[in-house]
Amino acid sequence: MINTLVSLLAALTVGTIILMVMETDPVVPEVRSLIAASEEDPMRIVRDTDVPLRSDTWENIVVHATGAEGPGITRLCHFIIAPRDAGNGFDISSTPLWRSQRHSLHVLGTNEHLSSSSIAVCLVGDYTADRPPERQMRQLLALVRSLQFDFRIARGHVYLYRDLDTSTFSPGRAFPASSFTARLLRTGR
Repeated sequence: MINTLVSLLAALTVGTIILMVMETDPVVPEVRSLIAASEEDPMRIVRDTDVPLRSDTWENIVVHATGAEGPGITRLCHFIIAPRDAGNGFDISSTPLWRSQRHSLHVLGTNEHLSSSSIAVCLVGDYTADRPPERQMRQLLALVRSLQFDFRIARGHVYLYRDLDTSTFSPGRAFPASSFTARLLRTGR
């Protein structure tokens, strides 16, 4: 009986040592982006944060564009929808602001609460004369709808930046505002 217990203890010890030696660190991707998979699980990029989601904080969504505001706006946004390097399609990337669940001052000249309670989404492109490509619009809608659903953000709390700052036309004069708004969810708090 003692021999059996000693053998069992030795086997468990050896097994534990082998498992400890085989243990590896998890692979962490360097870029957190959602590549054309928004139709599969548009919330995957939203859930990928370094801290717990602050669902009580986010009450609004504001859509910006680099063409109307300049490339610096991307540093103030939570999500960026940019053309892929290969040129076919668009990637949705979360920024360090989103991953750490911090607000930013992306809405200038208005009340600070609006800025601190808004999720900033930036389209990379100039939509002054041309509409955003349909693939980019699909990515934008998938992301915004997912944010609306998860944080219960009403359609009336999804803004184009030009709605909040009349000195700009961001996300661009050619941005299809009415069709975009019509395709938002009718959800809310």
